Amino acid sequence: MCDLVDVLSGKLQAEFVQRGGSKKSLFTYAPLFVTGTGTDVGKTYVTALLIRALREMVGSQETIGYYKIAISGAPNLEVSDAGYVYDQAQLAQYQKLSSSTSYLFAEPVSPHLAAKHTKTPIKMDVIAHDMMEVMFNHHLTVMEGSGGIFCPLSWPVVEPLKDKEQVVAVAALGQRKVAFNEQGEPEQMLVQDWMQAADKAFALRVIVVANAGLGVINDVLTTLVSMQVYGYKPEQMGVILNNFRDEPMYHDNLAMIEAMSNGVPVIATVAEGEQQLQWYKERQPHCLLRVV
Repeated sequence: MCDLVDVLSGKLQAEFVQRGGSKKSLFTYAPLFVTGTGTDVGKTYVTALLIRALREMVGSQETIGYYKIAISGAPNLEVSDAGYVYDQAQLAQYQKLSSSTSYLFAEPVSPHLAAKHTKTPIKMDVIAHDMMEVMFNHHLTVMEGSGGIFCPLSWPVVEPLKDKEQVVAVAALGQRKVAFNEQGEPEQMLVQDWMQAADKAFALRVIVVANAGLGVINDVLTTLVSMQVYGYKPEQMGVILNNFRDEPMYHDNLAMIEAMSNGVPVIATVAEGEQQLQWYKERQPHCLLRVV
């Protein structure tokens, strides 16, 4: 049993050093991780808009890469989330589509379940290699999560209500010690584990995408509070509200999120069907942290 985040962070750092470290890398900005308050909030759509907007900020001399650990619900890359971002953000001149994800599943279910059904184990070394391949060769890497922060990438088949140890583990996901199987892979692995590993190794920035309508206050705060429990600071996080309308309730939702979030700003809004981010109070720089 060991701390999985330490293991994953160590693998990322080893991949970085093996490639030649900072002397050979284009890596310039802290990686930006886009997560959502849940499924179908428009995370992929907003990610594409965000990359286009960030390109205007960093300029033509610096490149932006895209990476998503696992994608479900697509028969091939071209029609997947990665394919959408690749096309809409015009990444072809900077990156091969094949480098944008490590695992692709046709079944529209959580990655851990798709992996079980296809008997395709999701492996640490594959993710560390592919993630670092994108980060090493771009000035800024935008990573997109699968679903929300607690989306499982691997998890053993258990009956939680009959397994007291498993119930305790689920109740304390951030503090759990993880066992490894005979192949050396963790029995439990979440998207959040890789977020923490990237943060520990390279100072992550996180953007939370949410649907701006009724219920968004609770949805956003649930995610932000969970992340603060994991140690993320307000200055590391930002919120983008999708499907935003110029109506009193939507403006109140935005104001309440900022009032209740312990300093996490709403950095942009996106109207339904809009093809451009609307930066809120000129908060564009919040996305970028130069580390080199």
